[in-house]
Amino acid sequence: CAFSGAKLGGDGAAVAATVAARLPIQTNVAPSAPRFCGFSGARLFSTAAAPAPGKRVASKLSMLMNKPNIFAESTMLANKYNSANLGQGFPSYGAPDMLATYLTQENVTDIRPNGGFAFQYSVPGGSFQLRDVVASHYSEALGYGPPAAPYGAPELKESSTTSAVPPLTRDGVLVTVGGQEAIYTALSAWTDPGDKVAALTPCYDGIFASASLQDVEIVGVETRPDPEGKQGWSWDEAELRAALKDARMFYITNPSAPTGSCYSVDELNQLATILEDYPDVVVVADEVYHHAILNGAEYNHVSSFLRDRTLSVFSAGKSFSCTGWRVGFIAGPPDLVGPCRLVHTAINFCPATPVQHALTALYTDGIQSFVTANSEVLNKKCEKLCHVLGKAGFTVHRPDAGYFVVAEVPASLRERAGTDCDVELAKWLTMEVGVTALPLTPFYTAPPSDPSRVFLRFAFCKDDATIGLAAERLAALAHTPLAPFLGGATKSAPTAAAEPICAFSGAKLA
Repeated sequence: CAFSGAKLGGDGAAVAATVAARLPIQTNVAPSAPRFCGFSGARLFSTAAAPAPGKRVASKLSMLMNKPNIFAESTMLANKYNSANLGQGFPSYGAPDMLATYLTQENVTDIRPNGGFAFQYSVPGGSFQLRDVVASHYSEALGYGPPAAPYGAPELKESSTTSAVPPLTRDGVLVTVGGQEAIYTALSAWTDPGDKVAALTPCYDGIFASASLQDVEIVGVETRPDPEGKQGWSWDEAELRAALKDARMFYITNPSAPTGSCYSVDELNQLATILEDYPDVVVVADEVYHHAILNGAEYNHVSSFLRDRTLSVFSAGKSFSCTGWRVGFIAGPPDLVGPCRLVHTAINFCPATPVQHALTALYTDGIQSFVTANSEVLNKKCEKLCHVLGKAGFTVHRPDAGYFVVAEVPASLRERAGTDCDVELAKWLTMEVGVTALPLTPFYTAPPSDPSRVFLRFAFCKDDATIGLAAERLAALAHTPLAPFLGGATKSAPTAAAEPICAFSGAKLA
């Protein structure tokens, strides 16, 4: 199994011969103990073998080398089988034309008196202009006072508001290379090797790699879904307190990734009350999907309940359907953001300056019309996919926001596939049905508490043709007999001595 390490069926030698040229690093693998990805069949690096002299890599890379990237593996398999790929969370329907105008030479060179600066380094924390407009955009939503005047209005730089709470200013904003670097930077600034980070799971899996590189342990706190998919995903207070007891940081995705749940006012008030008992814990609120609210769902930023201890993470790529722009933000109290800026400067100094200038123009002109229109587009795609999944027998956990639908696989479909392991089910769905989804277990730190419930994640941020093709193929599930995936569990019970169990899903494997 790609994620548990349990042995799956198949001829390892034959697989190794097929993929030998693709992974040259496997020359370091001991022949007596080959390991293969249960999803793609690719041979994995083994730390048991001694690397060639001069080629010893850092031990902290062992997790990255031994655990395959589910996104890359699923895409590789989708391409091989010409599957309708609903795996990765990037829009395939293209960004709106208006975004291209913000990257024209005229636009990026006219923001400053000397336009040539648009093609040089910005200041390390991000350009003053962009940080000012981002601070203005988020100030009140994050629980700060009314925004101060933007860059370029010196006579108004000091806020004239009488609010007791100061506004968010540029000193509380850091521009990063995407949301992922923002998370890595926050971990680097506020944790030491050996520290623990409590995290609500399932969550964005990128934090696992970032934590591994810094020898930080992620302690998962499982959120559990309503049995009928109607009430979102909720945590257990006792489990959360146990995880926070020795934690240095608390990580929460809101809207939740990958489930799409938005935490309610009551839940966030409860969270704030709990965290009062753990005053040294820094909160990282990953809110990259907050501009993709569906069906008018209620949304509240974590910082509006925990302002003085929260680093909020945002992504321009997710907000504006331009993930290739690679710009993210950290917003929070200057004393929390300052150390993050030091780390960011040491890593890459600054994001691309022309893109920063383009985003400045976008925020200055106003983004609400775009956000509203984009949410409407996403909502229509989500409704269609939810309808099709429901007709195919899945229990759909309808999201409040984001790019994804999490659906529970019915027992009848698991029986047809011959497996209860979500990793194998995802592979079977790609190979036999022609639709690619992701298993949910890679987004956890430990096996979900109820192995009888199996979930897959489907991305609906795709062009109409891809969603239409997926809909046709999923609709056929109700009528077409499909062969079980050969790597799945057989229906006959294995002997007790040969009963490998998936460490994530708890399912029996072949």
